[in-house]
Amino acid sequence: MFDVVADTGSDSVIVPSCACVLKDGQLCSERCFKMAKDGTSALSSTFSLSGRQVDSVTMETKVPIVVLTFGSGRIAAEIATDLVQVGNVKAKMNDGVLLMVQRELRISGPFEGILGLGLPKRKSKPTDRFGSPFHLPDPSLRYEMHGFLESVGVSHFSMCFNDGKDGVLRLGGPKPAVSLGSVGRAHWGLEFKGITVGGADGGHHSLRPTFCDPTKKGPGQETACGAIPDSGTTVTMAPAAHLELMFNSICLLWKPCRIESELTPTKAKSAVLQSLLLECGSWMGNSSSGLNVLPELHFHLGGAEGNSQVVSLPGSAYVIEMMEDEVRYVRKHLAGFTIEVPTLTGKTRKVCAPAFGEMDYNTERNGPVWILGTPFFYERQVGYNLQSDPPSISFSSSPCGECAAEKGRHGGDRKGTSFLSQGVEMMSSSEASMMPRSPRTTPRHVKGPLRLPHIDITEPL
Repeated sequence: MFDVVADTGSDSVIVPSCACVLKDGQLCSERCFKMAKDGTSALSSTFSLSGRQVDSVTMETKVPIVVLTFGSGRIAAEIATDLVQVGNVKAKMNDGVLLMVQRELRISGPFEGILGLGLPKRKSKPTDRFGSPFHLPDPSLRYEMHGFLESVGVSHFSMCFNDGKDGVLRLGGPKPAVSLGSVGRAHWGLEFKGITVGGADGGHHSLRPTFCDPTKKGPGQETACGAIPDSGTTVTMAPAAHLELMFNSICLLWKPCRIESELTPTKAKSAVLQSLLLECGSWMGNSSSGLNVLPELHFHLGGAEGNSQVVSLPGSAYVIEMMEDEVRYVRKHLAGFTIEVPTLTGKTRKVCAPAFGEMDYNTERNGPVWILGTPFFYERQVGYNLQSDPPSISFSSSPCGECAAEKGRHGGDRKGTSFLSQGVEMMSSSEASMMPRSPRTTPRHVKGPLRLPHIDITEPL
């Protein structure tokens, strides 16, 4: 049993082999797949290693190695066949399990593998989804990726997060009423048509920053900008120039920021906004509506068929809270000079920041690409349909729900898989709008370092 990352940016089922050792001699993971020298496993009667050959001279056993490249680095893996089970869904994956024997991933914390939930293979060019095939050491060999969802016959899945408790990964279920065809060839990608700050209708109390205008595509571009929903990224990543324009618009529509900006005209509005948010501990408790006094952000997304959907984030969704070490400055005399040296006080304070980070991912066909991080998965059920043509993405307003509540209705023991469910409660937009909602007035608290996307920005969307 492995705790794997449900990754919509990759395709394979990957778990660490006990032969995988890091540079310091430690195992790549405390939990790993143990295999005998003859390529069998005492713990799995359905396991077999693919492509094993014995050298007739040295009698040494050789196994083909496949190398996969992620945005966070590379891994090398042996190809295997075994029964794979996620929750109560299982299938025998012929040549579909990768045993990681070498790891060069820049990932902090435990890593026990990946459950690839990426785009289904293009049948016409099964090895050409990423622009170039994954090569084995023998150039005549190719490895065609085998996805778990295709193996179990699941055509639709969705992911969402809950505040303060487990999120849900749902396999199967009815398709949503509104879906957007993926414009991405390597990733689950959408057309991004920019943002409206304030009122969604673009009226008097709203602003439209001048980026990602679909009427101003460059030569050869299919979209002005692209967007990738990514549940593995803590914040939304975007080009620095886009973020500055968006922050400026937020500041103009948020009264405290607008007033502070007028008092300090030489300071950029985006910097004023971030300074005010940083000191959220001093003012948020004095406001009856908390962060919801901030203007909403309305993301205009489009599908390959030309249809559109607006996904909105309130202030409580696009601002995060963290604890920061408190620092005081102590004057010291060194070599005749007096300097102020920062010194930790041992105390911490609450600070806030926009849930955005800078990332330049520019593509020829789809322009600059935004990575839509976890705030979208807290606000919506993000669904993925593998069987539609093209594969499509949806953003449902239905509550995320939880697996424990669905256990009795759908049967089965879900112990150890609290993030997974086969039940689906999908409501239409009209039904969802009738549900009473209690909007958050405080930001979500983030512990530890932010998780960044594992996307290779040299590849196309």
